[in-house]
Amino acid sequence: MTPAASATLVAPFRVTWDMTARCNLHCRHCYNSSSTQAPSPEHLLRIAEELADSKIFFISLSGGEPLMEPALWDIINAFKENKKIIQLISNGTLITPSIARKIKTHGVDFIQISLDGLKETHEYQRGVPGCFEKTINAITYLREEGVSVTVNTLVTQKNKDEIADIIQLLIDLGVREYRTTRLIVMGRGTGLQPEVLTPQQTHALITEILKLRTRYLGLIDIIPDECMCFLGEEIRQYGLEWYGCPAGRTECAVDAAGNVYPCVFLTYANFCMGNVITSSFDDIWCSEKFESFRQIERSCNCPITDFCKGGCIAAAYARYGDIYRKDPYCWRDEE
Repeated sequence: MTPAASATLVAPFRVTWDMTARCNLHCRHCYNSSSTQAPSPEHLLRIAEELADSKIFFISLSGGEPLMEPALWDIINAFKENKKIIQLISNGTLITPSIARKIKTHGVDFIQISLDGLKETHEYQRGVPGCFEKTINAITYLREEGVSVTVNTLVTQKNKDEIADIIQLLIDLGVREYRTTRLIVMGRGTGLQPEVLTPQQTHALITEILKLRTRYLGLIDIIPDECMCFLGEEIRQYGLEWYGCPAGRTECAVDAAGNVYPCVFLTYANFCMGNVITSSFDDIWCSEKFESFRQIERSCNCPITDFCKGGCIAAAYARYGDIYRKDPYCWRDEE
């Protein structure tokens, strides 16, 4: 994560483009409520060309499942021709040895694979029997091709006690980077509030992950969720830093229709900043609407407010419908 500048960055550090809503799985938590609908390849290539011509330099291609989009390889080529760094975010189930080779030869710089637990838990969360083995095989195929693999786990009540076992499995597979993320209740996951970790459970999880980060230093880089910021400056002891919620400041999101949002978890109509089909991405990024969003000040009064800056804006909006509230995962008592 890069430090926030005092003035608007000329371009975001990273753009996540949910280029399709199509997916071969049926994840219970999907913020996109994936479907079979898809824009035309011509439409997607037009968006890709606008983003590739912009000042951005890191693009994350997501979905849905981006490997279901036939135009994916042409889209990757468009970004590579403009010297952009490319990350592919996938569930891994469509990656065969030949697809892994294609990912490598097309110049994808990084790939993130989702793994939400051991076999039973992962398949429960992802909604399709047999998907665990396919995901594990995908990691093996990508590693054999020399593709840099990050594995991400969305942590819920269902899998919170499996983190150490997941990490050990990934070490055995040769994965060098592991991340955890929280459950934001939106999209298909709107009704999953009972599965969200409590603030106290979140504290315990972050503490466990940081201990594992120290234990496996040199074997795998373990990166906790942004909730680590509620520990304050203590996280610097682990080589980590926090500069506030990156939404609309150092990162943003684009959907399959070309609409631009502060992040993938704020893809609501009232947070749409513009559309790259009708306006240039660079103009949208520097627009008054985005500038107004960047001026948000959170209502948080605890001793580390200047450090954590209120945590995740999207988490507050999903819980309270209020972007000015502090992150609901925070375990600190403001009183």
